[in-house]
Amino acid sequence: MAKETTKKIPAKKTTTKAKPKVEKAATRKIGKPVQWTVDKKAKAIEIILHEIAENGKSTRAILTNADRNILPSNVTFCEWLANDEDLAKQYARACELRAEFLLDEALDIVDDTSNDFVKTDLGDGVVVEKLNPENIQRSRLRFDARKWMIGKLNPKKYGDKISHTIDSKSEVLIETPEEREKRIQELLVKMGK
Repeated sequence: MAKETTKKIPAKKTTTKAKPKVEKAATRKIGKPVQWTVDKKAKAIEIILHEIAENGKSTRAILTNADRNILPSNVTFCEWLANDEDLAKQYARACELRAEFLLDEALDIVDDTSNDFVKTDLGDGVVVEKLNPENIQRSRLRFDARKWMIGKLNPKKYGDKISHTIDSKSEVLIETPEEREKRIQELLVKMGK
């Protein structure tokens, strides 16, 4: 009797390309683009400039999760700024006022000592006030961040000043290496060396 041999034939693999996963931004709504009428655009600009100047908010903070029927996207607003010189001037002025707002806020942070000390009950009616270094460090960080931001928003008024002046009495020598060597030799002769 002959042995039957069975050979396993592998099943044909079906290869299907997996569709790439497309992550949708949570804030982006796809749909009909918003039409900006003159009145609607003027109202949006008024809201944006008010939030910057009066509340010290950044453009990103104002526009990121805003209702697109009321406020534009960051890209749209930047296009408006690029195409409208008057709007760009108004925006620059609002940013200067934001620096003033942040200055007031920084001074409020420095002046606020309400949480600099923490009361700790030791028992038997003994309450001790201890310094709260975490709050002091956080206040310092908040102040420093605002100070840096103020200097960037209005560098002419609040930026670090670096003076590059040349005294009119000082001489500026421009000489070749040969001329410099000759001058050194003359100085050495005058010194008697």
